[in-house]
Order: sequence, then C-alpha cells, then structure tokens
Amino acid sequence: MLNFYRRLARWGLPYKHYLGMVAAVIAITFVWMLFNATSAISEQWLLPLLVLFTLCVWLWLVVSLLHQDNRSKLGRIKGMLYAIWQKCLAILLTAILLVWSFLFLKMLSGIIRHLFF
Repeated sequence: MLNFYRRLARWGLPYKHYLGMVAAVIAITFVWMLFNATSAISEQWLLPLLVLFTLCVWLWLVVSLLHQDNRSKLGRIKGMLYAIWQKCLAILLTAILLVWSFLFLKMLSGIIRHLFF
C-alpha cells in the first residue's frame, strides 16, 4: 500500500500545484453554490463537487506527503520512526479514500436513480 502511494506520488509530483489550484477552485465553487445558487441547482451539484474536492485533496496529500523516502539519510531510530509515520499516513490516506468511494457511490446512485426511476 505504501509503495503504491509512493509511486503515485512520484508520478503526480509535477502536477502538485495544479491539484492545489483545482481544489481551491472547487472549494470556491462549492461555497458559492452553497450560498448563492438556487435550491434545484445546489441539490444537483453539491455532492459531485464534494466528491471531486475530496479526490483532489487526497491526491494532493499523497503527492505532498509521500513523494520521497528519506529513511536512508536518517539514523536508525529516526528512520524507524519515519517509517512508522509514513505507514500511519498511508493508513489515514486509505481511510480518506474509503470515504471518497462511499461519497462517489452515493453520487452515482443518485444519478442512476434520477435517470431511471
């Protein structure tokens, strides 16, 4: 799991700033829709914006926190603590991904329910 996140982080490192900008734009749009949009539009778009924001923030966190492995440069105890820290981060990021998948499925079921029933 941690190795997968590290590979994903190394792949996404050039796009780190773009992920942050997209997350900021989505957050601004979410807040605008929350306060200024009509009820019908906000009901339709708030959950997809939340799902997309969660995915962008998750990718940004993976890239920011796990893009390098510094254990070889540290001492033995610091390296061990760093490895434990990295594993805890991986578990936390997996929990965030599970929440995202729940929100995604909820959004998808709403779309299917709206289209077919």
